Amino acid sequence: MAHTGHGSVFNYSGDSGSTYTALAAVERYTPPGVRHEKIDDTAIADTEVSSKPSQPEEYTDATLTLFWSPDDASASTDEVLLTLAKSGATEYWRIDYPSSVGHSHSFQGYITDYTPAEVTRNGLMMMTITIAVISELTIGATP
Repeated sequence: MAHTGHGSVFNYSGDSGSTYTALAAVERYTPPGVRHEKIDDTAIADTEVSSKPSQPEEYTDATLTLFWSPDDASASTDEVLLTLAKSGATEYWRIDYPSSVGHSHSFQGYITDYTPAEVTRNGLMMMTITIAVISELTIGATP
């Protein structure tokens, strides 16, 4: 059965994963994924093509798009994310999915891209964050 993302929470931890803080005003995100390069191991005399996955696996980046307003809770989220982006520090991240799904994804990574979106007269102010994943992606129960 398919589920909506409504109610999911993207969190970060500044203390090695002991406690997590939810990021405010997340509009959408793409969780990290897993990928392998396809390695062709077909020998000259083989009659069928053969391949195997590269090792170790690679993790794709996580991306977030956030609403931003300088006069509400998202301003403090912006300040935290800008500080993390400038430092290049590796942080612990966790995505808690809605209770109907009942699990979370956890990983370590650092911000590689902090990009405010174009500001227009009638448009909402937004920003995009990209997180490079540098640890194993783990699945656990939603806390």
